[in-house]
Amino acid sequence: AESYINNLHGFHCVRPEGTFILWVDATGFCGDEETLRDFLTEQAHFHVDMSSQYFGEPGFFRMNLAMPRAELIRNLKSLEKAVTSTDFLTE
Repeated sequence: AESYINNLHGFHCVRPEGTFILWVDATGFCGDEETLRDFLTEQAHFHVDMSSQYFGEPGFFRMNLAMPRAELIRNLKSLEKAVTSTDFLTE
């Protein structure tokens, strides 16, 4: 999941250390948390927990990896499709 997301324009994962949670830095894609959350939910059909719920840095989100591999791959492809098919970029 980490390398998959790191290949998406504007996204970078914080390297995990033995966890089922992946922190994703999407500030290169969108710096506004509300806009990012709406994009992820409405365009990527991708539910995440935004970082402001935890440590207040906008543009980061938490992705749960504790799911069957097929579901994880389907979710990552949905994110990729939304990101690559939009002209939505950081202003």
